Amino acid sequence: MPMELSVAIIFKNEIRCLQRCLESLQPLRERIFCEIVMADTGSTDGSRKVAERYADVVFDFPWINDFAAARNAVLDRCSGAWALILDCDEWLDDDIDELVTFLKGSRKDKFDEVMLTIRNYSTSDLSEYGDSKLYRLLNLTSEPRYVGAIHETPEFPNRVRDAEFDHTILHHDGYVMLNDGSAEGDAKRKRNISLLRTELGKKPDDLRRLMQFVESGDQEPDQLEKLRQAVSLVERKTGEWKRYGPPLLSYAVQLAYKNALPELETWADEALAMFPSSYFTRIDVAYILAAYSFEQKRFDEAARHGENYLQARRDYARDNKGHIETAVSILQRDDDDNGRDVSAVLARSYLRLDQSEKAHTMLTGWAWEETDGRQVKNFLVALQELKASADDIDIFPLLLDCQERIQKPFPSAARARERVAAFNELCTIRDNEPNQKVPPELLQLAAKVKAILAKLPPDDLMAVELRNSEAYQKIAWLIEE
Repeated sequence: MPMELSVAIIFKNEIRCLQRCLESLQPLRERIFCEIVMADTGSTDGSRKVAERYADVVFDFPWINDFAAARNAVLDRCSGAWALILDCDEWLDDDIDELVTFLKGSRKDKFDEVMLTIRNYSTSDLSEYGDSKLYRLLNLTSEPRYVGAIHETPEFPNRVRDAEFDHTILHHDGYVMLNDGSAEGDAKRKRNISLLRTELGKKPDDLRRLMQFVESGDQEPDQLEKLRQAVSLVERKTGEWKRYGPPLLSYAVQLAYKNALPELETWADEALAMFPSSYFTRIDVAYILAAYSFEQKRFDEAARHGENYLQARRDYARDNKGHIETAVSILQRDDDDNGRDVSAVLARSYLRLDQSEKAHTMLTGWAWEETDGRQVKNFLVALQELKASADDIDIFPLLLDCQERIQKPFPSAARARERVAAFNELCTIRDNEPNQKVPPELLQLAAKVKAILAKLPPDDLMAVELRNSEAYQKIAWLIEE
């Protein structure tokens, strides 16, 4: 029986995560005729012994500061029809049905490469993450070869036919280590920057390498210098400006906002003019423009950019071609946290434009158990502004929903405590304490309920149901005092 799949991995001193990666492949090995092929580029921490317990082929490949060369060495030893490319700080999700169905079916013969979801975690408890799409399943009969000493990518000798999986996920926690201040993370960051500098030394105007330097160079003194160089090349339509211009201008706008650079509006205007349909412009740039316009008290612009941002996120979620575009880099602002940020900005902008009903809609239905303390405060500020501008809108149900759901221990009890503390800093509605702050709207609601009950006999069915309701129990201390 022909080998259906080869799992291709390079490793060096990955004892922290290697066993997790390899164990995640066991369910796949039970359903697919496959092999694991691994190149050791110089491990000294015991990773080699772990690899040998799981892999079918383990060989030495001396490190020559070239990730593409190491990847290609592994591909040369793969005997499967397809190769699944993994890093050691990744692990395969339990849901492998889509992957198995594809590899066992005839549809696979139509494609050269397949895009998978990479779930990039930003916290050690894996509670926060962002998803991106990358080509990680390669048809070896199409003769792919990796290029690039760092941030390597596969290329094919002939026309590329690609596909995208909807449900297959590779979990990745490498960014946590890179950003946690650990010696291991700092060493990897410095290695990557060194390789990028070497590549740029050979081709200083390579937009792809400049983009990758900007992405990885937050701690580098010349990050903004490289950014301005890259933007200038895009403005002059040099090299692969159409492909890398959208993410580069997106990074430019975000770094301009972060560092209060004078070019912010110029770069944003260029992104809107040169790449109006790109999701890097419609999502990342629109996010910044919504926040920036609100700060500049240009509320009509803030509302327009916020609306465009939310629509772009809806479009992106169902647009496979959009995922192909963003495979060159990662969208920075396409997650629900960012969506809630924009919703709060929109609500506050609508209020200043005398559109209170729209503001109310923006503040309705938030997934409070997924928020943090900052977002709770943003919501309460917007809610207070809504109440001040529209007395006829009942905000208590929104307040109560927030107060109830922020207490759920998701994704952790610590996050719940953070949310509750933020809520209580601005509004306390749970305990009958002498010095507590009771919102006027809550007092008004209690008075209305008390008046209704006064008109009904104590044993009236409506009165009984009302007293037994969860909402009543939360404000009973006000009604019955």
